[in-house]
Amino acid sequence: MLPPTLVPVPAGTKSFYITAISLYPTTSTISISWTSGSATFGATFIGPDPHYILGDNVFGAPVIVQDGFDTDANPAPAQLSISFDFQGTMVAQHSVSEPVTANCGPAGSVEKVMVSGYAASDEEKSAPMTVTVMFQKEMKGLLR
Repeated sequence: MLPPTLVPVPAGTKSFYITAISLYPTTSTISISWTSGSATFGATFIGPDPHYILGDNVFGAPVIVQDGFDTDANPAPAQLSISFDFQGTMVAQHSVSEPVTANCGPAGSVEKVMVSGYAASDEEKSAPMTVTVMFQKEMKGLLR
């Protein structure tokens, strides 16, 4: 099994959003963890459902939101650790996209990173599991 993929959190991040999809035909999981201050947090996506979406293993929600990073008591993490599990099958490869800045409604922009994992049996790399993380900085309000 490959070691987790480490994704650096951009400076100034106030919140992040995580979602995952999978084209792998059997149940699989993506585990994500991070440390903020002296506490370690984590989330596990499991699936896919009939629409290829993985949901968190507690509520089944397709998106996990972590926000409120703005004080010394609640600093943004330095990095996220992402691991793939293809139902006991070995993970053969990870790919990480370059960070991309995208519009996020009228209030600001996000920096988006996508991490994909492939099972060892997927020689054609046609059935990835992909997690998308969007890091949001300061929101800008609408002017009246």
